[in-house]
Amino acid sequence: MVEDMIRAARISVFFIDETQRVSWNDSGSVEAIEKAAVKFKAKYHEPLYLTAQYRCNGSTGYLNWLDDVLQISATGNFENWGDGQYEFKIFDRPEDLYSALKKKNGENKARLVAGYSWGWPKQGRERGTTVRHVQAGDLSLPWNYDGENWATSKDGINQVGCIHTSQGIEFDWLGVLIGADLTLKGEKVVGDPSKRAKTDKSLNGWKKALKDAGNDAAKKQSVLDKVQAIIKSTYKVLLSRGRKGCYVWSEDQDFREYLKGRLALASAKACTTIPFPPQPQVVEDPGEGKYTEFVPVYSLQVASVYFDRPTPVDCIVFIRPPPGIKIGERHFAAKVVGKSMEPLIKDGSYCLFRFEVVGSRSGRIVLAQLSQVSDPETGGSYTVKKYQSVKTAHEEHEWEHSTIQLLPINPEFKPIPIVATTDDDIKIIAEFIAIIP
Repeated sequence: MVEDMIRAARISVFFIDETQRVSWNDSGSVEAIEKAAVKFKAKYHEPLYLTAQYRCNGSTGYLNWLDDVLQISATGNFENWGDGQYEFKIFDRPEDLYSALKKKNGENKARLVAGYSWGWPKQGRERGTTVRHVQAGDLSLPWNYDGENWATSKDGINQVGCIHTSQGIEFDWLGVLIGADLTLKGEKVVGDPSKRAKTDKSLNGWKKALKDAGNDAAKKQSVLDKVQAIIKSTYKVLLSRGRKGCYVWSEDQDFREYLKGRLALASAKACTTIPFPPQPQVVEDPGEGKYTEFVPVYSLQVASVYFDRPTPVDCIVFIRPPPGIKIGERHFAAKVVGKSMEPLIKDGSYCLFRFEVVGSRSGRIVLAQLSQVSDPETGGSYTVKKYQSVKTAHEEHEWEHSTIQLLPINPEFKPIPIVATTDDDIKIIAEFIAIIP
């Protein structure tokens, strides 16, 4: 399809989210588009990044949080969405979730969905069926009736939908039943394909791909990574379909408790009651674990002018990043001093960063180097803040920055305004990825 479009059209525009692939045969990636462009000698433009969306009440913080919590990708800009921007609740009993959800259905804008752990039969799904396909705790309901529009049906709240029945603009409130195919193993969120129902077709092909990989360890790992990505992406889609709020129950109790803990960190009020975690694991020489298990730690206080190109001499020690985060040579850690980014980044926290901010910087938390001003809190030339810029049209250029602000999260601190007349006035060194516990 990608090749047909590029071959046939003068201009092809693709809107793509690679984390929304939810079956083994789903295709479509930035890499595939780039290869097709080369094949047909089309001019390829580097991707542009959408910095906001209407889904989930416009809460980019919640969507970033989902990626981080499900360990799909490491993110850090949660923006305290847990303080009212989007309602998210975890229930210990599915029947309690369903009861709370029905109270939100005054305007037929609440629905219940579930993952693939429950069987999806071809028969017994017509209106009038007595079969209760989805059973969890004391809750027992049928899948959405075949041949009907479950999303707008007057009694749709009495049926359970699946991933293909909700696009994300129909419902204000959504309940999600997470089955045994998503669990917490130690500190890792793990998808278990064996816990999916036999009727599930979304993973068809993975066992053959694993067999075809033979003794090639890299190919085997690639297959297993794809399985994890599909299971996690399925639940990410389900958890991001309610416009105003999402109610969740998980069959795995450990995963429920994990969600509760992570939800607390998304709230500034709750965050103040959480004690500091134990010191992170550090080593002087990680050996072969360098950039695979450990990242270098640099000091922002003694950093050289060319911090964006540090040398091994600048490295203090090596530190282990949070679990579930893939690291590489662009990653590093540094201790952040000051209270301007609390409660997200507490004073003295070690943070994981990544050199090179890809796409728009606006709205992201970044490590910036200042030359004309200093951070009023620390007096240093390096600061960690949220980047905000406003661009205006210029007579001689297409766009130019009219204002740049480095924003604190803590309301007790003021933004740092930047008048950047040259590229050296402010350098964006890296993007904040996560706190290192």
